[in-house]
Amino acid sequence: MAGLTISIYVANLSQYKQGTTIGDWFELPVSWSNIEHRCQLNGVEEEYIILDYEAPFEISENENIDRLNRVAELFEEYASNEAMKYIPYLVNEMGVFETFEIAVEQIDDIHVYPDCKNFGDYAYVVFEEMGAVQGLPEIVRNNIDWDSVGYDIQASDGNIYQVDDVVIEVP
Repeated sequence: MAGLTISIYVANLSQYKQGTTIGDWFELPVSWSNIEHRCQLNGVEEEYIILDYEAPFEISENENIDRLNRVAELFEEYASNEAMKYIPYLVNEMGVFETFEIAVEQIDDIHVYPDCKNFGDYAYVVFEEMGAVQGLPEIVRNNIDWDSVGYDIQASDGNIYQVDDVVIEVP
């Protein structure tokens, strides 16, 4: 899925400390043997350093490759889930989830409302799903301040976020 790939530039740490960069770009998930071979690591010299990355989150220079592979596999596994493209924002920008792994563990409980451009749209949909809008005369329904209702729901619930042009409800 676009924007949810992880690429890292891994180098041989001991060579890097000596002023020589022996490394390469890897798109994750990647096998350790591939990294070992392309970075000229061996059984004695297995230390590596991540010098650069392209990912929807920050990666430290000594990040665990196995962990990064697991995150990349989660991205692949849930790529078709509509909520997946909002996970980076919910983790990085909003701090809703502490890590990507935690967010993805709960992805089936994250509800994206693509037809809701704001909290007012969300409020209308919620009340409509409850059947509360159905019996209201049109003049009443059209004069309800749905934006205020939506903001009240968001303020009291705290688990509703507007991201770009959708509203997201998280567990």
